[in-house]
Amino acid sequence: MKKLFLILLSVLCIGTLYSCQWLNNFFNPSVKLVEDYNVVISERRTADFINYADEYHLQNSSTTIYYLDNEGVPYVDIQQMFNLLKGFLHSEVLYYRNISNHETKIYYYVNLASNPLTCILNYQQDSIEANTYNFFQYYVYQSENTNAAKYLSLSGSTEYGDQSIKYSLQPYGFNVLAIKDEGEVKSLMPLSIFSMIFLSAGYYSLYYNGTTLNGVDLINDKNSAFYEAVRQGEYNDTNKSPSLINATYQSFIFGLDYFYGLREDPETSYRNLISQEYQNLMLSTNKEDNTLGYSSFVYQYLNEGHSSYQGPSLYDSPNAKFNLQNVSELGSRMQERYQVNQLLNEKFSQRFNGALTTDDLYSIVPAVRYQNNTAIIYLDQFNNGVEEEIYNSDGTYRSEAYKSDADALLNKAMTDIQTHPNVDKVILDISRNPGGNLGALLRVLGYLTDEPIRNAMVYNYTRSLSITNYLTDTNRDQNPANDAYSEYNWYLLISPVSYSAANIAASIFSNMNLGTIIGQKSGGGACGILPLILADGSTIVISGPNKFVTANEFNDSWIYWDNELGIFPNIYIDYKNFYDDAYLESILN
Repeated sequence: MKKLFLILLSVLCIGTLYSCQWLNNFFNPSVKLVEDYNVVISERRTADFINYADEYHLQNSSTTIYYLDNEGVPYVDIQQMFNLLKGFLHSEVLYYRNISNHETKIYYYVNLASNPLTCILNYQQDSIEANTYNFFQYYVYQSENTNAAKYLSLSGSTEYGDQSIKYSLQPYGFNVLAIKDEGEVKSLMPLSIFSMIFLSAGYYSLYYNGTTLNGVDLINDKNSAFYEAVRQGEYNDTNKSPSLINATYQSFIFGLDYFYGLREDPETSYRNLISQEYQNLMLSTNKEDNTLGYSSFVYQYLNEGHSSYQGPSLYDSPNAKFNLQNVSELGSRMQERYQVNQLLNEKFSQRFNGALTTDDLYSIVPAVRYQNNTAIIYLDQFNNGVEEEIYNSDGTYRSEAYKSDADALLNKAMTDIQTHPNVDKVILDISRNPGGNLGALLRVLGYLTDEPIRNAMVYNYTRSLSITNYLTDTNRDQNPANDAYSEYNWYLLISPVSYSAANIAASIFSNMNLGTIIGQKSGGGACGILPLILADGSTIVISGPNKFVTANEFNDSWIYWDNELGIFPNIYIDYKNFYDDAYLESILN
């Protein structure tokens, strides 16, 4: 599964977040204390914090985990967590001010000429309300190893609709508490809900295994070196309390209600959509039932490629993993995509013998190949390479960079095409491309057009629309004008395996009339991915809250539609002919 980086806009438009020394950082002692809620801190634990995300540099330290009323649900101190996560979050620019005896405002400035981004903790209503959902994105650090915004610049950005959002925790049985602990007033909330609200926009997650608090940048590799280390702790092979089982269920519903980008009716909670059969499994005291309940709901009910069940709870064994056993465990939409993928793999292997059995695909499949006056570029994903691995000291690409970076591949391909003066048609083959990174996608499209590339998104919970236009400096001359290879006739080869960023590429390609789409309908996928760490440490990935849409201006207003179910081609091709270069050339002629 590929990460579609949704905070690209914040990376581009924020150079410096402002720290204003004249602002006071204080708590008002009149804030309601824990005694007013009849809540008892039944246990405090000191946990070592270990950061496993190499995209961010955080200091390993320690923090306090709180348990309330012997319920077994871990709570954390919000301000302490912000300070702990400095290096992932710009904690140094956050200010805290009590604005009433039951409200604390957290705020920071993107620039001093504008109003601050604010977030209000309401202990009376058990709610967290931000004046814009961008509050939870703009304070995230640029990752250290990859740069999603490289060679991109903004040419305009506009937002429509109400950007504010209010998270109400009370309906899910959770609290935002102001307590007096060790002489200080602290704000507590459940660890899993803190992680969803404040961290998930940057794909960062926190796992508490009963021994250590572990920070990870979205576990995708179940065989990675740190997988068992993150899971290894005091909770392993122990029973979950009934309150924790319920909290896990409620945290799942909370995550779907507020963050699921494909939620159709914002007025209907997923607690009313989860069937009794699923609910019984999710609320069972049997851990295997829990795994079956959540995984079945994700794969069969949600039934789309961005949602997956990544791992069982931290109360299972430390080496517990979840793997689908049979394609029949998938919903109908995902079964169809799987079957097409198998068919295309067969055809691809026949054309490029051994390509799918090697770790070095591009040692067998050329980045660009030729059929008379037609060039065919094969791009297997929209990926960003690690900068120190793909660039020489003078900023040029290393010879092998194209194998791990989409922009480097297009650069290599177009450089080679320029040596073939008879070529006038270029096919960009993304038929086996499952997606990737938004920044990489935009840089690839910069080879096709000099026009601003429109990126339109709807924040699904608020239904607000943002329109952002990007320019790409394809030839690295500090000027994005006249960089594209628009003298060629461009074609895009797609299939149901073309998913996520590849589907968005097809959408933009079609809407901007960049050329002709050939193949079969793309697989869809209009959102990025978002990690949900439930109260028991179960890991679920869902379609995130930002939904990419096709948007066009009409009579001074915007009309838009999403492409979750895919983009149709202009020219239909049977699967058997996808990698038959002579056939592809013939239909273009």
